[in-house]
Amino acid sequence: MVVFTPFDSRAGSDDKVYKLPAHYIAKHIKTTQGQKRVLMIYASWCPSCVRKMPDIMDIERVKEGSVIAVAVDRNFSHFARYVRKLDDVPFKVIVSRDDESKLANVLADFGVTRWEYIPNFVLLDENNNVVGQGSMDVGRVAQFILQ
Repeated sequence: MVVFTPFDSRAGSDDKVYKLPAHYIAKHIKTTQGQKRVLMIYASWCPSCVRKMPDIMDIERVKEGSVIAVAVDRNFSHFARYVRKLDDVPFKVIVSRDDESKLANVLADFGVTRWEYIPNFVLLDENNNVVGQGSMDVGRVAQFILQ
């Protein structure tokens, strides 16, 4: 089991933001298997990521435990300000402590291929098998999770 410790517990809304090394992120994915999930690789500076985040949050509200959001931001104070602007994030917001290359190498054990752009959605079945990956429409993500 992964122990989640907020990276800045002094700021009230940062209590859902967790700065984890890549191997802890992989461990979290392993321990949450048993239902379909989407792994969203994103960043606060990415306009498309920002636009899609409210819909991803809605998917999590409909089916709890279906979203694993991993940010690849390097500026953590900027990222924390972004998260504070979001209205009631329904899932743990994970920021990778490692660079994207190391994160990609660790996630390759699940069959995740190196992404060239973000947001990158990885659709995981109940057994952590990748059944889709890429910059897809949130409607496709919702259809996969909610069907």
